[in-house]
Amino acid sequence: MNAFLTKIKDFKEQLLNIDEVFSDKQLVSKALATTIWLLTRGKESFCFDELISLLLQESQSQANRDVLN
Repeated sequence: MNAFLTKIKDFKEQLLNIDEVFSDKQLVSKALATTIWLLTRGKESFCFDELISLLLQESQSQANRDVLN
């Protein structure tokens, strides 16, 4: 997740460097949409329980990676 967020921040900086400005609302919306897409592997639809499960799995995976590093 940290790598993904760093990429989003870098992208924002790159856009600013070419005078392309997106509002925070637009950036938040895009980041959340991308995160959901990545977590659901592009599924067209999913239920709330699936989202919770995926978020918990990702959180645990991140915790495991942190322990290994």
